[in-house]
Amino acid sequence: MAAEAWNNAGDVGAAVADCASGRELVGSGYADDVAVATEVDAGDVVPLIVDGAFAASR
Repeated sequence: MAAEAWNNAGDVGAAVADCASGRELVGSGYADDVAVATEVDAGDVVPLIVDGAFAASR
């Protein structure tokens, strides 16, 4: 289901920027943050949650 949603998402950055929370962030001067948050393949690290907290992968 998640893969299908991703494959049909189109321009994720535009979709997020145009949702209610995205518009609020953009309107408050955080357009760059919205853009960074929606970058695809921008990093090579995967966050892990271990015992309820983020941990470095091994």
